[in-house]
Amino acid sequence: GSIEFRLTLTAKQMKKPFEQAVLKPFLSAYSRKASTAHPVTPDDVVRVLVDGEMLGDHTLPASVVLLKGETVDAEVFLRNDAGVATPFCDDPFGGDPFAGRTGARPPAATGAPNPAERIVDF
Repeated sequence: GSIEFRLTLTAKQMKKPFEQAVLKPFLSAYSRKASTAHPVTPDDVVRVLVDGEMLGDHTLPASVVLLKGETVDAEVFLRNDAGVATPFCDDPFGGDPFAGRTGARPPAATGAPNPAERIVDF
């Protein structure tokens, strides 16, 4: 399921990087609303779409990404284990590093898309 938020940025916030002005506040609110075990951080973000276009650089000023006075749709795609505690192996140098994790292996490990990837709209 998706969780939707509406953010309004001030002129000062528009000068900040997209990650600082939009992602971090959104992920903080998302963590509270979704009641995640751990706060979701920008490291949990797989990709961001703004009006259907992939945003590759989250350090761009928000004013470059968002148009002043315009409403845009953004989707944040999170890792399937975002906000979940990751168990540690007894021996961090032995065994399967993905043992004990829920969901499929990361796409890079299998070459297949991850069906458990979550989409978050705001």
